[in-house]
Amino acid sequence: MFKTYHCFAEELPPKFCSGLLEILEKREEKEGLESTVQDLQETGEKRREKVRNNKILWLNDPTITALCNLYVKRANKEAGWNFQLDPLGGGEIPQVSFYREGEFYSWHVDTGVEKEGSPTIRKLSLGITLNSDFKGGDFQIQEWVHPEAKKKLVTVTEMRKEGSIIVFPSFLYHRVKPVKKGKRCSLVYWASGRPFS
Repeated sequence: MFKTYHCFAEELPPKFCSGLLEILEKREEKEGLESTVQDLQETGEKRREKVRNNKILWLNDPTITALCNLYVKRANKEAGWNFQLDPLGGGEIPQVSFYREGEFYSWHVDTGVEKEGSPTIRKLSLGITLNSDFKGGDFQIQEWVHPEAKKKLVTVTEMRKEGSIIVFPSFLYHRVKPVKKGKRCSLVYWASGRPFS
């Protein structure tokens, strides 16, 4: 059975993470993308819930993109997924996410954002934890299990540590739980390829 995710625990040196954060802190953060889900209550009325309430910014840097691609390719092979990815990387501009106290990103998948007729789709997602001085904000991912299984999700405790990297299939549901104290900073990236056939 394929792995749900592949983790490189505390892979990147603290000086790299703190240096990157120092640069990023000087840039203006923007609101997380507006995103809502529709849910039907028992009465049949539609209810809208906010999916995320954190801030983001984009990091258009070829060196960071190359680093992300390196770990995506390693994980793709080591986890046994062997997804066909764009040979030139084919990824998007990395995004940096900031979660302050009470901020979160609820259950979601990273696919389905492609424009109609796009020749590629997001296949693998990558996340890097850039700091450790926060509480809460756990990263969770849904397991590949039967719908009636009791244990359907995993809390990836390795992602509480600075410099840790996770790679997982973009179609799996995942979330960041609310931060309880401090500010959680992470970098995310998506690698693309031709649609699954």
